Amino acid sequence: MISITNFDKSQTVMFIVGTIIFVTYMACLLIVIARQHKIQEKERKNDPELNRKTF
Repeated sequence: MISITNFDKSQTVMFIVGTIIFVTYMACLLIVIARQHKIQEKERKNDPELNRKTF
């Protein structure tokens, strides 16, 4: 007979580990996106072709 309590514990552990990995991945992804956005904004402000005024 299969022990149900042991099976449930392993599912719970796998769910927790998977959740930790997913949350860590998403946090790192958002940090990278935010940093790259700041870098791109700084480069855009310093780009002479985009900042040229045409009258």
